Amino acid sequence: MLVLDRLNYIKNQAKKYFPTVSISIEDLRIDPHDPSTGLIRIQLRINNARIIIREVLINGTVKKYSYVLLIYDRRILGYDNAHKYDGIPTSPHHKHIHGQIQPLWNPSIEAFFGEASRILTS
Repeated sequence: MLVLDRLNYIKNQAKKYFPTVSISIEDLRIDPHDPSTGLIRIQLRINNARIIIREVLINGTVKKYSYVLLIYDRRILGYDNAHKYDGIPTSPHHKHIHGQIQPLWNPSIEAFFGEASRILTS
């Protein structure tokens, strides 16, 4: 997958889950020798909430990711694979929810958007 294709996919998914979302590209780096390798960082604004999406793609595969839902600048939900946690069976994939670290069985942007959407509508 090309970095620009992934960016467009994320933007389309965001609009699917959050029809009134405002999307801004914070950082976009594409390897000039390999358009399937690079970094995406975007910010979504939905009313009083922000979602920050960061992905590193290598050869078209998402290798590192961080998806964070902030409400009034307080982290409510986060999915990432930045650290290994002993005792978490899905490590390094894990989620932060209301200050707790839990296993992340489905580490995908779609699962994150679905969970964030449920939080924002409850």
